[in-house]
Amino acid sequence: MVRLDIYLVKKGLCRSRERAKAHITAGEVLVNGKKVTKPSFAVAETDSIQLSINPNDFFSRGELKLQKAIDDFGLNFQDKLVLDVGASTGGFTYCALKHGARFVWAVDVGTNQLDPELINNSRVCSLEKTDIRTLDISALGTRVDVITADLSFISLTQVAQSLVKFLKPDGFMVLLIKPQFEAGKENIGKNGVVKDKKVHEVVIENVAKCFAQHNIYLNSITFAPLKGKGYNIEYLALFSNSIKGLPNVKTIVDSAFENNRLV
Repeated sequence: MVRLDIYLVKKGLCRSRERAKAHITAGEVLVNGKKVTKPSFAVAETDSIQLSINPNDFFSRGELKLQKAIDDFGLNFQDKLVLDVGASTGGFTYCALKHGARFVWAVDVGTNQLDPELINNSRVCSLEKTDIRTLDISALGTRVDVITADLSFISLTQVAQSLVKFLKPDGFMVLLIKPQFEAGKENIGKNGVVKDKKVHEVVIENVAKCFAQHNIYLNSITFAPLKGKGYNIEYLALFSNSIKGLPNVKTIVDSAFENNRLV
């Protein structure tokens, strides 16, 4: 018997263990026809192992998320300095580099997660075991043009002030709003899924209000790539110091729920 993440690398189904873990936790690996989400799950040579996606199509699900934001918002990463918070395996970092970012600081509280391909990239600085709330600008030596964030188990409202201090006046942020980590426990249903549309709306509005207190405003919002029933709907939000009026949050939430039903 061998761990599932190790098996995927051994059989050439994934290029690295970090990437294998990302595909497994995203629910993209089937063992004997059943979805397995634990990288440590033990498998045998006789087990049927399948990926529900082509691992060569994209770096990780994180890349797909940021790519959607770039497409929907018409963003330009060319020659930008980027701070990627909650970098994990590096999907956002990879996507930023692919779109011409000059340099990326990849920050994460965890360790041994960033893909080796990115660790060895001269345009990437990995800051692991690092909480954005305690990181000083001196560690970067400059403010950045773009901040991306995909955080788990913490509300964006708790890091708003910390993020804002790193952004240049003419910069922008792409933040992943995750209702499951923003709504109170009373609003989280079975398997950690937030099913109430109104809660989604309130969550987005609360995050927007929090950043507005720091003179950073929600300019546009779209739903992240959907995974279907049983999974949380998340939102890609574009922030800057430009006041453009709050987008129609209800319309976006309604569209997200309708499209998720069809996945």
